[in-house]
Order: sequence, then structure tokens, then C-alpha cells
Amino acid sequence: MSSRQLLRTSLTATIWMLAASGSALAQSAISGVIKDASGAVLPGVTVTASSPALIEKSKTTVSDGSGQYRIVDLRPGIYETTFELAGFQTVKREGVAIEANFTATLNAEMKVGAVEETITVSGESPLVDTQTTTKREVLSRDLLDALPTGRSFQGIGATLPALSMGRFDVAGSNAMQQGVLVVYGGTGTDLAIEVDGLNVMGTLDKGWYPLVYHNDGEFQEMVYQVAGGPAESQTGGVRINMIPKTGGNQFKGDAAVLYSSTRFQSSNLTDDLVKRGYVSPGRLEKLWDVDPTFGGPIKKDRIWFFGSYRDWAYNNYVGNIFYRDGSPGVDDNHVQAFSTRLTFLPTRRDRINLSWDRYPRIRHHSGIETGLNTPYGAGILDIVQTHISQLKWTSTPSNTLLVEAAGIIFPYYYNSKYQPEVRPPTCFTAFAACPAGTDYGDISHFDITTGITDIATQAPAWNRLWKDGFMAALSYVTGTHALKGGFTFQSGYNRNGSLGKNADLVQRYRGPGNLFVPGVWLPDSVSIANTPYIQQSNLDADIGVYIQDSWRLNRLTVNPGLRYEYLRGSTEAVDVPAGRFVPARHFDAIQNLPNWKDISPRFGVAYDVEGNGHTALKASVGKYTQQEATGFSNTYNPSVSSADIRTWKDLNGDDIAQENEIGSPTNLTFGIRRNRNPDPNIKRPYQILYNVGVQHEVRTGLSVSANYYRRDYRRIIWTENLAIPVGGWAAEYTPVTIPDPRGNGQTVTVYNVTPQFAGQVNELDRTSTNNRRTYNGVDLTFNARLRNGATLLGGTSTGKLRAVTCDVADPNQLRGCAAEQPFRTQFKLTGTYPLPYAFRFSTVFQSMPGVLETRTANNDGDVVINYIVNKAIVPSLTLAQVITRLNEPGKDFLDRNNQLDISLTRDFRVGRVALKPQLDLFNVFNVSPVTNEVATFGSQLGQPLTILPGRLLRFGFRMNY
Repeated sequence: MSSRQLLRTSLTATIWMLAASGSALAQSAISGVIKDASGAVLPGVTVTASSPALIEKSKTTVSDGSGQYRIVDLRPGIYETTFELAGFQTVKREGVAIEANFTATLNAEMKVGAVEETITVSGESPLVDTQTTTKREVLSRDLLDALPTGRSFQGIGATLPALSMGRFDVAGSNAMQQGVLVVYGGTGTDLAIEVDGLNVMGTLDKGWYPLVYHNDGEFQEMVYQVAGGPAESQTGGVRINMIPKTGGNQFKGDAAVLYSSTRFQSSNLTDDLVKRGYVSPGRLEKLWDVDPTFGGPIKKDRIWFFGSYRDWAYNNYVGNIFYRDGSPGVDDNHVQAFSTRLTFLPTRRDRINLSWDRYPRIRHHSGIETGLNTPYGAGILDIVQTHISQLKWTSTPSNTLLVEAAGIIFPYYYNSKYQPEVRPPTCFTAFAACPAGTDYGDISHFDITTGITDIATQAPAWNRLWKDGFMAALSYVTGTHALKGGFTFQSGYNRNGSLGKNADLVQRYRGPGNLFVPGVWLPDSVSIANTPYIQQSNLDADIGVYIQDSWRLNRLTVNPGLRYEYLRGSTEAVDVPAGRFVPARHFDAIQNLPNWKDISPRFGVAYDVEGNGHTALKASVGKYTQQEATGFSNTYNPSVSSADIRTWKDLNGDDIAQENEIGSPTNLTFGIRRNRNPDPNIKRPYQILYNVGVQHEVRTGLSVSANYYRRDYRRIIWTENLAIPVGGWAAEYTPVTIPDPRGNGQTVTVYNVTPQFAGQVNELDRTSTNNRRTYNGVDLTFNARLRNGATLLGGTSTGKLRAVTCDVADPNQLRGCAAEQPFRTQFKLTGTYPLPYAFRFSTVFQSMPGVLETRTANNDGDVVINYIVNKAIVPSLTLAQVITRLNEPGKDFLDRNNQLDISLTRDFRVGRVALKPQLDLFNVFNVSPVTNEVATFGSQLGQPLTILPGRLLRFGFRMNY
């Protein structure tokens, strides 16, 4: 057993035997100042917070010498708070709703009298947090059930004013491939997802891929942190914490059932779309969602249990994608989720939470949803094992101390394979060496003009991801201070490989042509694969050590914090067999990829303007490092999957790329070793996030806020090709002027590398001092909770992004390197309102700027029109192709999406059982904005690939008992 395996085995045993640790993001608090009738502060007051949400029933503290108190480690729920002191009447505050990650200010005035005399106040729940500078939005279970959404954390988050995701959604139309959430000029790599405060992001790439499939019924609240993260937060983007249900002293359960199909969806195809070549819009084939939950006591006040199961799918007919018989392609899926949770109270001061979640899933046509793969090109993605196991211990040795420890194990295994219609190969060598009667099977075909791939796109492959981690924290809490120190540790790996794809290449064609009609294709080039490959990249250690305080000075609260981070990765030694285009290879392990140490300070202040908790001025600034998992080590892994584009002339017209028909390599290190290395002085990228704002409670149940945000990205990494030194381009490249193919009378300059430098690759990644990315924006929001049970929240978010990436290795990348986006505004309105006769109306309205549905981590939403220049255009071209951008950044965007979704429910009660039939209508106005289009210049430039799905009626039924 290797030392790494021994460490991982020991760590796993430690997690289960000792419980490792947990973050307190899910925790909330109640604090305030206690005075007598004359205004003098009262020390020594016993303050008790009680709620059915607490398995220990209540938590108690005592006010300090300044009359201040603070109770922490509170679960979301409805609380009753009592204030007791000898010689004074007892004060009781009832019906206070506490959200996750919220500090509620409850001040009290006590009058002289007997303790037995009780003054009961039924007050409204506070809306303004006057002590923390973290910007977050919380959606309660009632609101989650009422709103018309697709019941995914991305779709739910997209209803909030400042958040946006890469794919617009109709009733969960993109739930199977939803994408990421971004905020305030951030990128997808900043996304972090947690369950009960524990990070559940996987080890794929930089750790920003959400690998958890949202079991909606499992959670009590959803918390979206968008700015001002404290020192315990690593990333500066959207941080989602899903607060699970825990059971209780009563047996309770609920169930949700949702259904719809293609006959309940309207067509939103317009004449304009047809003129642009979009003749068959995507539509729903079938959706279902079954989600029962049940929980209660195993032993009252001691052991609670909770369980949940979800079975769901959203299967779509994909627009303009067909089988050869003319029937539409289907994006068909099936997802399940099994969740169990135990809450155990061994003593009055100790609480243990144990949970296990499993998420089996299969995608029968993975990749077809983009509109860029035919049904035969899409792969079968089978997630054969994924589960999350958590163990968490919380202890309060005294009224001023809180100890937390928790651990997590997260394996994620999946395989991909060809469609059953794809004919497998019988030859795996060079064409001339193929035995008689053997061939390469069905070879993958790619249309350069449309970007569509037909047949065998995804090579059969396997992927094994593993992550484990633990965390610990100690908090010292008084009326004036909430001092917390802790550490986090994560490790894992990403091991994957493929034995090869048919012919070990993709044949590329240039239109006009039809991939379904042999003989009319125009062969252009081939993309050679270095298969087979096997590789493993490791996250050896991701450690964070932090300390933070919340120091209350009368009306002012100061929130300083400091975080130390250590990140180390590596690659594993592997032996890889030979393939058609590559020899057998051995690659040694590489250590310290990377080995980074960083200090991240955080600072925030909050000022209670009037001292009554109704108005708060807030400001914060913090440094946040770039999230990382195995992405950095994988970048420099010599055994990573790669491709080389070479020219191809089909000399004998048999439509099979043979060695004598394929041109010279464009990468002379292809198949030997990936010649890309990091600069020894490369630094970890980071960002600085600034926030200044005000929040005001206008009246009971109504608050408004205004905030300014600035985000600066620093230490952006760029790649230099040392084989062609920067600054020497005049000698190594020849500028070639060609007509702009758009026919506007202008010209485009491409740079043709001289023959002696063609294919020379010696890449070095450096920390740029010139590349930068800056966002400035303002949002205006409101939150209303009316006494009749109505809830309304919404607002606008407007911002401007500027990105400069002019440190490049190739002069063909300079066009558009200084990108300034215009101000872009989004507006959201979300609410639920009770109607007569037990009806309830709910709505979500979104007005969003158009973004590409294929949005990546760094795609800012504008359309990039690329021109692929080959030898047919420039005969003297030394490479197989050169890609240049035609349009300026920030000029071309897709259609704005103005989408209205509504829901109507009716409550029926039979004893303790509540029955709620539900009708949801999505895309009420039946709008059809284009969400993705062909952006490569050619005859089909601008042709829509996907649009927003049409108006859809969904039927639902809920039961609570």
C-alpha cells in the first residue's frame, strides 16, 4: 500500500471513529441588549431560546456586564425567547422566525416585579441583520414548495435578484444539465455547495462542478451567500448551503408528485426562427417527480430520524436534432436520490448528526441537449456510484463555548459508452496493418460549420473521483464577542481513462453538406486522439486555518477575520499501452502541482443606525483565493487526454482517414509527453471583493436594501510558448490580410507561423501582471413578509464587466483581448399570496439579459463569432487551421428573456393530513428567446440551436401529515 493510500485509509477510519469537523454556516444566533425601564443595562439576565427545531429543546446564556447576550448554534425554526432576572418581571418573546445564517437582534426592557410575573410579547421576526456583513438570501421550505421552479438548487437560485445561471429553465427543462450560478461578475469556478455546512463539491477540475443531484424534499431551507463571506469561506462566489430536515418529536411526513408531458406544452416557434433555419423546436417529452419524506423520534428528546427518496426525470425532444428516420432526438434521463439522517443527543450538551445520501443516475444521450450532437453522437453516461456520508458532532461545554467537528466521504464513479447503434471497431492498428475483414467501425464525424458531431462522439471511458475531508472549530461567545477559530482539510483524486475511440480520431468536414448523406461531405481535417490514455491527478491537501470575530461595540459590530490556506497536488505514475497514433508510454509521478500558501484577510463592519435593529449600514472587503481540486495538477499531467488537428485529403474517396492521407503534426510533442509546465514562481489566482450597502426595515415585515459591489481578479494565469518567444512575433509570424467573410468590405488579419516554428510547443504558464478582470455593479432589492402570510421579494442588479487578457502566446488571440461589456441589468420578482377559499397564488418573473446556453466558467454571455481559416482560404498556411475572432467583445448578445411562471394551489385538510393539488404554468407569455446559436462563420451562422421551451402546464399534488 502506498503512503497516499495508507493516509487516505487512516483518514477514512479517523472520520468514522472520531467524527472530524463542521462549519457553522447553517447556524443562526439571537443577540441583543437588555435594559431596565430607566435605560440602564442589566447584567446577569438568564436568556433562554426554545424551539421544536432543537432536539435539546432550548439553549441558555447569561447577559454580560454590558447587558449584552448572544445565543448561537440555533437551527432554523420558530423560537420563543425568555428573559429572567430576580426582582424583575419575566419577559417572553414569542413567534420569532429564525432563518439559517442569520443573527436576529432581540432587545428587551425589563420592569421591576416578581419573576413569576410574565410579560408576553408576540412580535414580528426581524428582517435586518445588524451584526453580520455577509450578504445572503434564504428560501424557506414554505416558499420552496409554493414557487413554480424545477426543484434544483440552480433553478431555485435563479429566482433571486442578483444570481444568474448559464441556462434558462422551464419547469426543470435543464435540470439534468443545469450549469453553474454566478453573481456580481464572478465566474463558475467560484461556486461552492454545502450540505449542513459541509462542502460537497467533487474533485473534478477546479472543484466547481456540482456533482450533487438536488433531493429537494430533504431540505428545510436553502441559503445563498453572495458576498461578504467570513474567514471560514474559501471562495468569493455563490456559496449555497442546503439545510437538511432532521425529524422531530412527532412523526411527520410529506410527499410531492409532479407530472407533465408534450401534450401539455405549446409551440413557441415563430416565423423569424423558421427563417433562421430553426424548423423543429425542442419540447418536453415527459417529466415526472416523486419525492416522499418521513421523519420522527426513535426516542423522544434523544434520537430523531429522517428519510427522503426522490425519483425524477425531465426528458426533452431536442430542437433541430433528428434520427436518420426523421424522428426527433431525445435527451432522456433518470435520476434517483436516497437520503437518511439521524440526530442523536447523548447528553444535554452534545449533539451528533449522521447522514448518508446516494444519487444513482443515467443519461441515455449525454451531450445531445446542447444541440451539437446527433442521437448517435451523444454518449451514454452511467453514474454507477455516488454517495455522501457525513458525521458531525456539536458540543456546548458551557454557555460561552461551542465545539464542532465533522467529516465527509464522497466517492463519485461514472462510465461513458457509445450508443448501441454505433458499430464497434475490429481493427485497432494503422490502416495498412488492419487484418482482412476488419475495420474501424463507425467513425465520428464533425461538421466544422455547424459544430455538430454525428456518431461516436464520446469515447468509452471511465472516471473515478474520490473526496474526503474533515473540519473542526471552537467558538467563544459572549454578549460582545463571537470569536471562532477552526480548520478544514480536504483530499481526493480524479482517476480516469479510455482504451480508445473508433479509429482514434474524429473526421472533420466543412459544409455545405449533410452528415447524414454520404458523398456530399467535404473532408477538411482530422482530430487525432492520443488514446488509449490513463491518468490520475491528486488533491493531496487543501487546508484552511482561520480565525474570525464578531465584536459588538454598542451599535457598531466589527467582523475581522484571517484565513491561511495551503494547497498541494500531484500526479500519479502510470503505464499506458500503445494506440494507433501513439506508442506505449510510461509517465513518472510529479509532486507539488501546486504547492501554494496564501493569507486571505477579511474585514467587515455593520452599524445599527438607530439602535433598534431597523437600519444597518454595512461594508466589507475580503481576499478570496481561486477554488481548486485536481484541475491544476491535471493541466500538467503528461498522460492527460489530448488531440492534434491535422489536414486530411480523402485521396481514394472511401471516407476513411488513412495515415498516407493525413498531414503533418501541428504539435510535435503529441503522443510523447505534454510539454506544458508551470513557472516555478506561479502564484494562486485570487480576487478581492468589496461591498458597501444599507438595509432598512421600512415597516413591520418590509425591508429594502441598496448595495454596491466591486470584484477584482488578480494573478490571472496565462500560457507562453517558449518555442516562439513573445516579442519576437515579427520574425516567427507572417501577417496575412484576408477579406472579412461577412462581406462588409473590411479585412481581417491572421498570423501565419513560419514553417520552422510550426508544431513547436514548449508551454510555460505564468502569473500575469497585465491580465485582469473587474466588475462594478449595484443592486436594489426588497423583502416583504405580510401579516396575511404573503411573501414578496425581488429587485434589480446592474453591473459592468471589463476583462483584459492581452498576455497571450499567439498573436491570433489578440483580437478582442480587451473586452468591455456594456451595463447589463436583470430584474426578478418572486412571491406567494394567499387567496380566499384556501387558494394560494405564487409567481416568479425574470427579466434576464441573453446568455449562451453553452456558458462556461469564463464565458461572459456575449456571442463570439469565430472564423476557422484553413488552407482553402490561405494556401500558404502552415497549420491545419487558425481560428480568429470576427466581432468585437460586448457587441453581440442573444435575446433577452422575459419569463413569467405562475402557480395555483388549494389547501384541503382532513384531520392532521393536508392535501394540496397544484397547477403550475411556465413561460406564460410563450416567449421564445434563442439560448444558443451557431457562432462559427459559415452558411449557418446565427442559426438557432436551442430556444427557451414553450408554455408548459405541470400538474402537482402535495401531502403533509
